[in-house]
Amino acid sequence: MKPQHFFCYLAAVAVLFTACKKDKEVTGVTITDVTGVTLNDKELFLAPNDTVTLIATVQPDDATNKTITWTSSNPTVATVNSNGLVTALTDGKTTITATAQDSNKKTTCEVMVDYRNNWVGSYECEYIRSFHVNMTDDSYSDTLQGIIAIVTIRRDSSLFIVGKEEYDIKVNSDGSFKGDIRGFEGAFGNFGNDSIKLNYVIISPGATSWRSHNGKKNKN
Repeated sequence: MKPQHFFCYLAAVAVLFTACKKDKEVTGVTITDVTGVTLNDKELFLAPNDTVTLIATVQPDDATNKTITWTSSNPTVATVNSNGLVTALTDGKTTITATAQDSNKKTTCEVMVDYRNNWVGSYECEYIRSFHVNMTDDSYSDTLQGIIAIVTIRRDSSLFIVGKEEYDIKVNSDGSFKGDIRGFEGAFGNFGNDSIKLNYVIISPGATSWRSHNGKKNKN
């Protein structure tokens, strides 16, 4: 190799080295790539109009570019803005994805939107028992010890656990519910603002028994 060619080769290597170095250093500051992204929630259960802010944490802590891009796989169910604010719109499922801008590292949160999520929780209830004797037209009622009603979602119904009794009843979007009549028995009631009214009626030829569970939702 001729000397002039050798020096040209060295000059080219120096330029490439400098360019590569500039990719990793800006004004003397070393650039640290993103190695991963995590979210504060991996699963959300929301009712329409609920809003929740997801928080993305970028690894490592000293990553140079921590910019996150947010997307929803089904924006008709729930949307997400550039700050991670999730807004539930209608019943269904969607996946929220947080993607690191500089490395394409990503993580997801599954979002289930269901109007019944408005009422899921535990309720501290009073237990009122009433009787009406049909033949004598006599009535009486008494208030028993307080109980806790647990409301969860199971299949296409909401499950009420009141003491040792269970009610698998479909709840309407307005919070009202009415169970299927089983012989002479029926359960019905409604949810309000952080409240529940559950009535259970047994009708027989001689008397009518009425049990009421009225309660307020326990705050977390």
